Formats: sequence, structure tokens, C-alpha cells
Amino acid sequence: MSLEEGVLAGSTNSDLRWDYESGAALSESGDADEPLIRGSDNGNAMRLSLWARIRKHAWIVPVIYTHLWAAAVISLVAPFFPPLADSRGIPAWKYGFFFSTMKLMMLPGAVIAEKLISGVSARAGYLGGQATTALFSVICGFLYWIKSGNVLLGASLFMAAFGGCSNTVYSVCLYTLLTSRFQDDGGMLIGLMECLWGAGTLMGSAIGGSLIDFWAFPLPFFVMGGVLLLSLPFMALINPRSTKHERPKNDSVPQQQCVEKKYWHLIYDLIFIVNLGTVTISWAMTSFNEPTLEPFLRQFKMSSTEVGTVFTVQFVGYSIGALLGGLFAKFKMEPFLNFFGMLLSTIGYIILGPIPIIPILPNVFFVYISQIFIGVGMAVTYVSPYMHALRHTVENAGYPDSEKTHGVVTSATYQFMVFGAVITSPLAGFVTQKLGFPFSSMIFAGVLAFWTIVTGVVWLHLDCSLFGKKRPPEGQKPSATDEEDKVPTDPHSS
Repeated sequence: MSLEEGVLAGSTNSDLRWDYESGAALSESGDADEPLIRGSDNGNAMRLSLWARIRKHAWIVPVIYTHLWAAAVISLVAPFFPPLADSRGIPAWKYGFFFSTMKLMMLPGAVIAEKLISGVSARAGYLGGQATTALFSVICGFLYWIKSGNVLLGASLFMAAFGGCSNTVYSVCLYTLLTSRFQDDGGMLIGLMECLWGAGTLMGSAIGGSLIDFWAFPLPFFVMGGVLLLSLPFMALINPRSTKHERPKNDSVPQQQCVEKKYWHLIYDLIFIVNLGTVTISWAMTSFNEPTLEPFLRQFKMSSTEVGTVFTVQFVGYSIGALLGGLFAKFKMEPFLNFFGMLLSTIGYIILGPIPIIPILPNVFFVYISQIFIGVGMAVTYVSPYMHALRHTVENAGYPDSEKTHGVVTSATYQFMVFGAVITSPLAGFVTQKLGFPFSSMIFAGVLAFWTIVTGVVWLHLDCSLFGKKRPPEGQKPSATDEEDKVPTDPHSS
């Protein structure tokens, strides 16, 4: 019925309603796909469709803004806190506890985020995390006026604990919202978020240095904390419309049983644990580089700009890997990419030194190539196993596709990541100091090579059986033909 016919028929505005999430005008039946106005001008219909599309995806703008500035805030402490601590007479080994505390407090932050998601909502978690991260930034600026070294150390450790916990709550809850609302594009969104985090880190360091040159240490913390808060009202309003369709159900797990399953039973799920182990190695690579890479580069007599370029190359590789991980997750090819990312990382650490069994002297060319491989590998071994752990938990382990399930998996992912980061950094520094970088990188490459084999076996098991028969995609029921093949035939039947 056209609009004119509706008016003649005595219809009122109550026949129409507006979908505020997608921006589309709906008919009384509520079907957004059904044209509201038939026989209207094609140009008007196209403009309406374009506006609806813009409204539907407008929620991503405040998310991008917030994630960039949250990364910028966190990036300020690494380059600018050590000089402040040095000026107050705090030795390096003492203020190193600032960064260790920040990582350790990600563990309770992940647990708090999980409780908020299950008890309140993911929205409450990321809003609280955003607000407290901004508060962390502003309070860090006031550390500048503490003149006593011991007082500064104590206050900074408290702030490190507060900041690490706050930022983790924000990240876990935001990632939970994104992955729980989007079925096929969740991986792409997480890849985009990781790419944005790296860009925000570079942006924060550059802008922070300029602001400190303009005045002093507190200025970038005050400015970026305030800028981060500006998007809080918009983040409170976002409500991305779910794109999920009904998932195929695993008939072997009754629905009532799915709801009642305990999440801690996932620790007995081999595929789930392998995914979390791969994520652990992702952050272990980051932590291995922190105490070892810069001292190794000194033999090449690089300038500060050249050293920065090495880490920039790694970030470029990380950005590529993050988007690659999201793309492969969209096509449900995470097991292969887990293996490929581990293989790239292993090759990267083999040629970085290079390891002693390779009769080649250290050279800058190998350093740059290895940083590309390692950067891609670090991103892939975070995004891909994280997304596969989510998909496996819902489609194969029999847990409900709910915000709580996504929150549990995301929280567990962060806890394993922190474990890898905290353990690897001191071990890498100790072994490198005793044996040298080539030997320590060889040991680490051996660990990566072992896990490459593990992920390779898992990939072959999931995507094609070890006996050569192609397996059906995860979560997909066997076809009726396959079921019939399994039914034994009675030899005496007619």
C-alpha cells in the first residue's frame, strides 16, 4: 500500500515506527527490509537507504576515538615516567616495579571485568574503565610535584596498580560487547581495535613529547586524560545492532545442559587451552623484546631515530597481522592462521640474532626482516586464537552464545596474556645477561618451534582429519547423507 493510499484509508502515524539503532523506518510489521514507501522516487529511496546505513554504523566513531586516546594515555608512562623517577634519585631496578605492577594488576582487572559483565553489563564495565583510565592519567600528572624519591615510588606503584586494572576492565568489556554483538565481523573489529591501539601508542608518544617540551611532565597527562573523557557520553549511548543469525545447534548437547554447564570446565577442553597457550606466547614475544632487543641493537651503533624505526617496523607488521587475523576469523580459518603466525614468529627469532648454529654475523637487514615477521606473528597469535576460542566455546563446547560467555573467554584470554608477559620478561633478561642474545633467542625460538608443531597438529585435526578425510566446519551438523552412511544395513532386509 502506498503512502497516499494509507492516508485515504485513514491510517495514522501509529502505523509507522523508527528503529533508532539502525536508523531505518519500519512498517507496522517491524520488517526493516520491507519498503515503507512504494512507488516513491528512486532518489529519495537511495537517500533514505544511505542515511539508514550511516545511522547503523555511526556507533563505531566514538569507539575509534576512545580506543585511540585510551592507547595514547597508557603509552605515556613508558617513555616519560623513567626520566621523572631518575630526577628524584630512584634507581632503574626500583622504578621497573612500576611497569611490572601495571602488568600484574591486569589479572584482577580481568576478573573484575568478568564479574561486571555477568552481574551488571559490558556497557557498565567499559564506561567505568574509560572514566577511571582518564582519572589515572590526570592523577599521574600530579606525581610531578612529589619531590621525595621514596614517596614518589610508593605513589607511582599505587597508580600503576590503578591504571593497569582500569584499562583492563575497559578493554575486556569493550571487546566482549563487540564480539557478542557480531558473528562474522567480530574478528575484523578486534583486528581493527588492535591496529588502532598500536596507532594510538605511536600518537601518544609523539604528542606527549611535544607537550612536555611545551611545558613539563604533567601537561600530556592532563590533556589526554581530558580528551579521553570527552567521548564518555557518546560511549554511553552506543548500542551496535547485533548481526548474529541463529547458529547451528549441536544436537549432542541439550539446550538446558548448555545453560547449566560450568565455565571452569573449559580448562579440560584441549582446543580451548591450546588457543589460550597461543595467546600467552603472543605477549611472551612482546616481553622477550622489552629487556633484550634495544641492548642487542647497540652493536650496530644506531641513532635513537634508527632504533625507533626498528620498533616502528614491528608496529607496521603488528598492524598487518591484526587485520589479517580478523580477515581469517571472518572465514573461520583461525586454526591455520594460528599455525602460520607461530611459524612466522619462529623464523623471525631464528634470523634476528641470528641463532648460533647459523654461520652468519648479525646484520641490520635481518633485524628489519625479523621485526616484520615478529610483528605479524604477535598480532596473529593474539587475534586469531582469541576469536577461535570464542567460536569453539559456543559452537563446539556447548556454551550459550551470550554476553557472559564472551566475557568469560575474554577475561581468560587476558589472564593468560598477563601470565606470559610477567614470566617471560625477567627470564629473558637473566638468560641474555648470562649467555648473550643469540643463545637466549635460540632458546626462545625453540619454545616457539615446539608450539608451532602443537598448533600445526591442532590445525590438521580441526580442518582435515589426520587420516585425510575433510572434516565439516566447526559447529555444522553432519549432512543427512553422512548420517545415512553411518546406519548399518540389515543383510536380510529386502
